[in-house]
Amino acid sequence: MGRKGNVDLAIKKNADASKNASAMIGIFIMNLVLVAAYLIEVLKGARSMASYAVIAALCIVPCILATIVFLRKKEAYSIRYIMGIGFSLLYGYVMFTAASDLTFCYIIVAFVMFLVYVDFKFLVILGSYAFIVNIVRVVMTAVQGKLVGDKLTNAEIAIACISLTFAFALMAIRKMEKINQANIDKADQGKEQADTLLQTTLNVASSMTENINDAMGETEVLKEAIDATQQDMERLAEDVNTSAEAID
Repeated sequence: MGRKGNVDLAIKKNADASKNASAMIGIFIMNLVLVAAYLIEVLKGARSMASYAVIAALCIVPCILATIVFLRKKEAYSIRYIMGIGFSLLYGYVMFTAASDLTFCYIIVAFVMFLVYVDFKFLVILGSYAFIVNIVRVVMTAVQGKLVGDKLTNAEIAIACISLTFAFALMAIRKMEKINQANIDKADQGKEQADTLLQTTLNVASSMTENINDAMGETEVLKEAIDATQQDMERLAEDVNTSAEAID
């Protein structure tokens, strides 16, 4: 914990909880916008109420489930998959029911939100799913004989955008993983150096303690010798006094 009120994100548990919170906020806002946008389509008569109910459920249910898990365990790993699966189902449904060719853009927004996890495997799954959905949609449009003119151009743009977004997102994650690993290695190296310095300091202190003990032992021997010499001198003085008295 740094300053009061700040969370130490160096602790993995706190970092995972912060990632979940950020991704959830982003997905919740996007789903709220989609619910409102498709409601407008219903009001315009471009989409049925039954279809809107499916979209609303696919937007709301994953958010509720993710919130329940988050309240129980903020750092839960499952939260990203709850939101990812919920978004994938929503994306697949709107891709095959929407009239607009721009619907594919939703996956780009999701990519940006889920980048916070720096989870290569998770984004590979999500990106592969989005790519397959778009390919299937293009094939279906071609089978129906509608892949001509602007439809063909839009399909090419959609596939290109998704492919590039997917590729660059994975490249960014790999780069962030390398940077994080480099920081970890540097921290470990610093810790090893600190441990070595501490051990050296302890060894020096131990050696100094032994030398001090040796010096104290030698001092005690010297003190005993001085005491013995003093006693001999006192006895000699007594003998001299006795001799003097005898001479007198």
